[in-house]
Order: sequence, then C-alpha cells, then structure tokens
Amino acid sequence: MRGAVPRRQNPINLQTLCVFQAESKYKNGEFAYRKSHDCRLQTKRSLMNNLEIINPDAKSNCFSRFRGMRVRRERLDIFINTKKGVEVGAHLIVLSASFPVFRKYLSGNDIVHVQLPRFPHKVVSAAVEYAYGGIENISAEVALRLYLLAHNLQNKALVDKCTEFLCARIEETNVSEVWSAAKATKNEVLIGVCAPLVAMNWEMFRTPRPFYVTTDTK
Repeated sequence: MRGAVPRRQNPINLQTLCVFQAESKYKNGEFAYRKSHDCRLQTKRSLMNNLEIINPDAKSNCFSRFRGMRVRRERLDIFINTKKGVEVGAHLIVLSASFPVFRKYLSGNDIVHVQLPRFPHKVVSAAVEYAYGGIENISAEVALRLYLLAHNLQNKALVDKCTEFLCARIEETNVSEVWSAAKATKNEVLIGVCAPLVAMNWEMFRTPRPFYVTTDTK
C-alpha cells in the first residue's frame, strides 16, 4: 500500500500575515474602531479635495447655451444688487428653475432688479453659478454664506450641498460662525459636527452674537 499523502499546508502569504498581526494587535473592538476611523478620515480628505458644488438639475444642453449667453452678457433680464452695490446679472428663467422666490417676476416683461444688500458679491455670484450648472473652487467662507442664502432662496438641494461641504471643513478657526449659522437655521447635522469643538472651546460661545438668518429679496 502506498503511504498516506501528506496534507498540503496553505502557505503564509502577506495577506494572511497582515490579518494575523491585526488580530493580535487590535483586540476588544479596537481594530474595528481604527478601521472605521480611517474610513472616516479618508472620506473627509476626499470631500476636502472636492471644491465643487454641482447642480444636478442643470445638466441639459439648454443650460449650457444659457451659460454661454451669460458669459457674453446676452439678454440678461435680472440684476441682483449685492453688498457694496455690485450687481450680478443673469437670466430670470434660469434663476427661477432653481430658486422659487424668483418665479413671482416671471409674469412681467420688464428687466428685474433685486436687492440682496447683506450678501457679498462672491456669495450671490456663487448662487447664480449654481443655477447655471455648478460652482468651482468655492471656499468654506463663501460656502457658509451661500448656505444662508440658499435658505432665503428656498433651495433645499443647495442647502444640503453646502451642509455636506461645510461638515468636511469645520475647524477651530471657523466653528464659531458655523455653529451660529447651524443654530439659527436649526441644522442638526451641522450642530452635531460642531458640538465636539464647541465643547472644547465653550468660553468663546458663552456670549451670544447677533446673526442675520433671513434677508428678503426686494
């Protein structure tokens, strides 16, 4: 009779070794926590590298043509007066598609002039760019004010986009303003993200500051 065939042993490869080391190093759930933490950091870095806010409802060729017309300043029929008196021109039909507050002007034939004196030119321009398709290279400072303007202009999708953008960029240098905006608008997501930093720097939050939430279009 032939001798018993020896059982083949699986070789220890790099993957097996890594798993073994991980199991021995991270016990009692520490490995799972570390993996989850690393995943969150990776997601945050990915969000921080993305400086765009895209309008999902402005992908048709129609919006592309309007973007070209706006660059050439052709047939602009609405002008928004911003802080310090700088105007932003646009097409009323494009703004109305994204921001319901402008639809009340559609019935007229005259050129429309709107006043938004509490919002800087950069912020209003960002809102207009969003209506035409999306915003490129937006900063956290502009995004915070755009978040408030989006509330005024009644666009929940833009509010949510700004919330997501800000959540990845909250730090000690801007948490005070974000916290104030989050409380004023009752945004539980932003409040939850701000809470740990607020707890560590509670003294600076004890004195309430005036904060404008709404600005009606005139």
